[in-house]
Amino acid sequence: ESRCWEAGAELGWVSTGGNSETSSLNAKFRYSRTVEKTTLSSRLETIRTEENETETANKYLVEVGLKWQSSDKHYLLGTLLQEDDKFSQYDYQTTATLGYGRPILQTDKHQLDITLGPGFRYSKFSTAIAGETSDEEVVFRLGGTLNSQLSKTATFTQTLTIDAGEEQTISKSESALSSQVADQLAMKTSITIRHNSDPLLDDASTDRETSVTLVYTW
Repeated sequence: ESRCWEAGAELGWVSTGGNSETSSLNAKFRYSRTVEKTTLSSRLETIRTEENETETANKYLVEVGLKWQSSDKHYLLGTLLQEDDKFSQYDYQTTATLGYGRPILQTDKHQLDITLGPGFRYSKFSTAIAGETSDEEVVFRLGGTLNSQLSKTATFTQTLTIDAGEEQTISKSESALSSQVADQLAMKTSITIRHNSDPLLDDASTDRETSVTLVYTW
C-alpha cells in the first residue's frame, strides 16, 4: 500500500511605527495525505491588518479537497471552500464543487493542469438585503494551475479559479514566486487578486493582496 503526506506553513508579519502605526499578519497552512490513488488535502489562510490600533482587515479561508487519480492523465476531485471577510457585506460564502481534471502541459520543468465541473454556492449576508438574508446558486468552475521550475532553487506558481453563476462570477488568481533558502525553508512573494462581478452594496469588486512570507515544509 502506497502512502505519503506533505505539510507546509507560511507566515508573514509587517509592523511600522512613527506617524502611522500599522501591523499586518498573513498566515497559511496546508496539509495533504495520499493513500494509493486518493489524496485528501486541506488549507487554511488568514490575514489581519491594523492601523493606529484600529482593525482594517480580517479575512480567513478554509478549504478541503478530495482527489482521485483514475490514470496518469485523468483525475476527479471535489472541494469545499468557505471564505469570510469581516469587512464585506457577507457573513460568509461557501462553495462546493465536483470536477474533472487533467494536465495539458507536462515537461521536466513545467506542468499546467486544468479542471472543470459544476458546483453550488451559498452566500450568507451580514444584514438582510431586500428582505433576504442569504442567496443560493448553481455555479460552474473552471480552474488552472501552472507550476514552473525556474532554477534549482526558484519556483513560479500561477493558479486561477473562476466560479460562474447566474448572480455572480467570482474569480481568484494567485501568482507566486518561491526561492529556497534552506532545505525546508523558502521565501515566497505572492500577489492574489479576487474579483466579484456583482458585489453587494459598497463592497469593492476587486480585492488585491501582496505578501512576502517565509514557507516551511515538512
